[in-house]
Amino acid sequence: MSSSFDSESEIHPVIRPDTMNNATVRVGVAAIIVEASKVLVMKRAGSHGAGTWALPGGHQEFGESPEQTAEREVLEETGFEVAATQRLGFTNDFMPDEGKHYITIFVRCERRAGEAQIMEPQKATAMEWRTIAELRAKRGELFAPLTRFLEQSPDLEQWLMANGKQSLQIRRCTANDIAFMGELARGPAWLAHCQRRYARQEAGEADYYLAWNDRDLVGQVTLLHRSKYENVRAALGAFPEMNALEAMPTGHGTGGALIAFCEDVVRARGIERIGLAVEQENVGARRLYQRLGYTPWNGGVVVDKWTELNGNGGMANEHADTCDYFVKHTKLPVGE
Repeated sequence: MSSSFDSESEIHPVIRPDTMNNATVRVGVAAIIVEASKVLVMKRAGSHGAGTWALPGGHQEFGESPEQTAEREVLEETGFEVAATQRLGFTNDFMPDEGKHYITIFVRCERRAGEAQIMEPQKATAMEWRTIAELRAKRGELFAPLTRFLEQSPDLEQWLMANGKQSLQIRRCTANDIAFMGELARGPAWLAHCQRRYARQEAGEADYYLAWNDRDLVGQVTLLHRSKYENVRAALGAFPEMNALEAMPTGHGTGGALIAFCEDVVRARGIERIGLAVEQENVGARRLYQRLGYTPWNGGVVVDKWTELNGNGGMANEHADTCDYFVKHTKLPVGE
């Protein structure tokens, strides 16, 4: 997809002095929710851009990541529960006639639950599902940031179709799932690890979640009920920890959806912290988790000791990986 970070064609309008009483640049977040090749848009009311069509979204609050903002705003405005899976770019939106200047971050989201409805009638008067082509045809009726984003993303339609997980479902592993996984051509050692994770779930030590795209297994994660690391438990107490996150293949937002799902599970249980360990050599994973709001704890490294299984479920190798440990507070700030 052509980058939405390109700004070669940016226009610099004339600034009217009478609009500069509040010269503050704010951050807005717009959620792109795609279903059946269509995007959810809402007709704005009661604010700048009233009468134009825009994506669900709003102001990023202090302490939130853009993904948290997208998930919160979508729930508040539409009743949808979504998982923010990927940042698609941003626009620089200077509105001199209204004395406003925004940086708008566009975040792709996957719907998990709920039915679309207008939750805040003072902010939106209508709601529609439209294809990207239909939105381009409505150019004169769109909210300025959405118009600019479409201009910066000429191949957005093809990219969304190629990278979408429109039927992504995440649920606890069952015995039938284990039997199905045994039929996949991923090797007996892989299956042995899956069986061990399922056994921990059956023992009440963890929840083992699988991500499905229709009938294809595309990801998995184990949510331990307490950290596997003694020094973490001693310092911070018992709280859930993600382990063995796997996206199959990577680069399609499945990992982000699994992470968000686990965070929501923890939040729904009234627990305000979740943790995970990242191998020190895995720079890409560290950047991902920090972008998602995870911060290093102050207790030093942890050593991840685990057993590599062979096809018979026996030990093949013992590992001891030095990892950095990250935590995240799952309680969201109260939005306006």
